[in-house]
Amino acid sequence: MRQEIRLEIGPLAAWTPVVTKTVEPYAASYKPDLFEKTHTEIRMVSAARTFWEKATILHQEANRSKTKMPARYSRHYYDLYMMAQTPVKSEAINDLALLLRVVQFKQKFYACAWAQYEHATPKEIKLLPREEHMKQLKDDYAKMEAMLFGEIPEFETLLQGLKDLEDEIHALE
Repeated sequence: MRQEIRLEIGPLAAWTPVVTKTVEPYAASYKPDLFEKTHTEIRMVSAARTFWEKATILHQEANRSKTKMPARYSRHYYDLYMMAQTPVKSEAINDLALLLRVVQFKQKFYACAWAQYEHATPKEIKLLPREEHMKQLKDDYAKMEAMLFGEIPEFETLLQGLKDLEDEIHALE
C-alpha cells in the first residue's frame, strides 16, 4: 500500500475550474495505523465541471448511431445520477457558462460530428440513451456493479433519475 493518489487524466483534459480538497483513502478509515497521514490536500478539477463533462458524454451517447457503445460506459450514467443526488447538481446548474466551456472544449479537442455538441445546451441536452442501446447499457451496468459503492440503484431508477435531471436542465432557460 502506498501513500499516494493515482490520477488518470488524459493529455487533453481541462483543468479549470480548480479547487483544493482534502481526501482520505478508504483504507485509512479501516487501518489508520498503516498510514503516516490519513488524509492530504489535493488540487483537482471542480465537481461542477465533472458534472457537465459527464452530461456531455451522455449527450454524445444519446446521439450515437446504432453502433455499439464502448464497454464500461454505464459508469458515466451512474456517476451523473449519483452527482445529481448531491449539492454538486445545484452548483453545476447554477453555472451554465461552465457547460458552454465544456462543450467548446469538447468541440475543439474531441470533435465528433455525430455527437452534436452544438445541441448540448440547457434547452436541448440529452441524457438518456437511444432505445436500441438500452439492453447493452443495462448489461454493462450489471457487469460494473462490483465496482460501485454502497447501495446500487436499479438501472430503471438510474434512467428515471436522469430523465428527471434532463427535464430540470431543460427548464432552466
